[in-house]
Amino acid sequence: MAMRETVRSLQAYFILSGLASLFFSGSALRVSLQGPVTITTVVEVIGIGFGLAFLYVGISLAGLLRSSARHIVALLYASTGWSASVYLLSLLQGLSPSAWSVGLVAFILALLILWYLLKNVRRLAPEAQVSSSITAPSADTKRDLLLIRVLLVAGLLAFGLRYGLEKQVRRRREAAYESAVRSYAQLLKPGMTRKEVEGYFRAKKLDFRQTCCVDTKDYAKGSWDDLIKIGEEDAPWYCSSTNVYVGFQFTGPGDFNGMWRADDLDKLKAVTLYRAAICL
Repeated sequence: MAMRETVRSLQAYFILSGLASLFFSGSALRVSLQGPVTITTVVEVIGIGFGLAFLYVGISLAGLLRSSARHIVALLYASTGWSASVYLLSLLQGLSPSAWSVGLVAFILALLILWYLLKNVRRLAPEAQVSSSITAPSADTKRDLLLIRVLLVAGLLAFGLRYGLEKQVRRRREAAYESAVRSYAQLLKPGMTRKEVEGYFRAKKLDFRQTCCVDTKDYAKGSWDDLIKIGEEDAPWYCSSTNVYVGFQFTGPGDFNGMWRADDLDKLKAVTLYRAAICL
């Protein structure tokens, strides 16, 4: 005979789900608060709210099944709608195929857990109360359909709001990056030597570092390029961050002999925008 969940075992599901939501949303919120407040910060705060709600339901499940079972059902529907909205919003962030696959698996797993909780709440509620109002087909079905419609509309509105806000933020951020590139390009012209360019950096007390190949097609040139960091962006789940730089591309005075070098006589070739993700 198949194992049937009890009130006590269902409590454990709610408590564990709440703790997991608090952990992941709290960790993401801590990272988000290190920069300016964005719509992502709001999303993580709402995730913490759902985690607290699940934790409360888990602790008070026995009493809620007797007196407020419909509130538990509403929470599960709201959590389902919110999970769907967050997943759809994440697709707009240009996930890589691997990140998309992981996100899809996590979303499906969340839906299965929510379905399982809903199924058992509906089964246990009539056993915990004298009047089995949650199983009355006509009234509850209408209310559930109305709730689903409300959640879908709310999800679409949240989707549109987040997309619009994120688009504005990206546009303003990109404009700031391009402005920084233009400022440097006006001061540091192609043909200047590395000594002149890096002398300017030192005079202005600008931190810079050297790297290979701002232009990946120019790998064989053998001269280090310079980078000045101007920003930081969100990264895929498998990376800690994406740094944004102004890249200063140099060409050497001679042929590449297999050793990368930074010669004072290297000539500045171009000033461009450059992004580099910091990944595991």
